[in-house]
Amino acid sequence: ETLKKSLKYSLSAKDSSIAYNNVSYVFDLEENEDSSIFYSQKALRHAERSRDSALLITSWHNLSLHFSSYGHIDSAMIYARKTIQHSTPQLKGCSKYYSHLGEIYADKENKDSAIYYLDKGLSFPNAPISIYRILSDLENKSKHYQIAYFYLNTYVTRLDSFISQKGVTEIQHLIYKHQTEMNVKEEQNRYKRFIGYFIFL
Repeated sequence: ETLKKSLKYSLSAKDSSIAYNNVSYVFDLEENEDSSIFYSQKALRHAERSRDSALLITSWHNLSLHFSSYGHIDSAMIYARKTIQHSTPQLKGCSKYYSHLGEIYADKENKDSAIYYLDKGLSFPNAPISIYRILSDLENKSKHYQIAYFYLNTYVTRLDSFISQKGVTEIQHLIYKHQTEMNVKEEQNRYKRFIGYFIFL
């Protein structure tokens, strides 16, 4: 009902674009692929009419996220690259734009390009913590277990700090610690097996 009202009273192209982006986000939370992409495209059309560059970048990024989440990697790539091409280092959120494009390249199993854009994402303040997890997955697939462990451990440490700052309940924290410690131990064991194999040779 609130969403309907926001669309009804969105008089400008800019307001309409913002409203449609919000609608697309709600449908994405409900895993409604058709509606989330449809309203994200409508948001982009209104952003183009508004000629607001920041809103255009946001709309391209949101549409890329929706395409990516439903496995439309090539379409996601098109809009992710548009986002990067029109972004500047001073723009808020620039880090997440680079990290998203890096994740798309990771999904396409293009490791070199993925690492390039993920590293670019890390060069900005307040870089998404998830970059370390993606880098760990990439190195793990390449059997670079020591590097994979380093990235995973960094991810766990920073996520642990973030969760502590947000003040989650003790039970949630214990569940999280157990899950992440299991992941770290798995990477440690893989690295040990790799080193043992190397020594044996």
